[in-house]
Amino acid sequence: MSTMIRGCSEQHCGWTRMLRHEFGNMLAPILGHVQQLLREERDPQRRDRLLRVETLTREMARKLDGPGRGVGGSGVFTAVRLERIIGEALESWRAEQVETGPDFVVRWQGLDGTAQVVVDREAVVTLLVNLLRNASCHGRAGKGIRLVLGAREDRVEVAVEDGGPGVPGGDVERLPPGYTTRSGEGHGQGLRLAREIAGLHGSRLRSERVDAKTHRVFFTLPLLEPVPAVSVGGEVGIGRERYSAAGA
Repeated sequence: MSTMIRGCSEQHCGWTRMLRHEFGNMLAPILGHVQQLLREERDPQRRDRLLRVETLTREMARKLDGPGRGVGGSGVFTAVRLERIIGEALESWRAEQVETGPDFVVRWQGLDGTAQVVVDREAVVTLLVNLLRNASCHGRAGKGIRLVLGAREDRVEVAVEDGGPGVPGGDVERLPPGYTTRSGEGHGQGLRLAREIAGLHGSRLRSERVDAKTHRVFFTLPLLEPVPAVSVGGEVGIGRERYSAAGA
């Protein structure tokens, strides 16, 4: 079948591209319906199954329509403010919470929310939502979540920190297809999807333990313009509405 496609006529190749595009478009309403069910579902086991269906649907769309499509993105890279990406990710994540979620803080290091990155905005929002899901589901009870954004020359490092056990060995890149958490909850699809989206933006998805109580997963995004080396920072608390100063 693949040999026939490689050697097909221009007309047949055109039909093939059209069919792939149409099938990709058919998956969009299916994905939307699954996401609606996910927002309404309260049973943990059913939510887990819906998350798996959501991830598989995205993967099917990606294979049909190329890079950037099917991973929760539009395939279009534009300049967008970090504050917009974070706001949309938090809104989606909060909408999924069965009850009041964990305490949450955003910390800026060397830049602020007006800094612009060149990204597929929808895909990066999906990446962040997946990492926040993992942090809220597998983090230690009573331990908050912190989103840390730090300037790294012409890129910004984005890290989600929590009190969970993290990926065994800390090696997200070698996460096997059959990966499950030690507790038996979760199957790794969310992390694999996040890893793929990070790759589309020229980054690796990495995991490390900061100390005995803190685990972080992080990646980088390209900045539209390098950030000057000035001390700009701050923390915005969400949940208990905490606001406190923080150095760069």
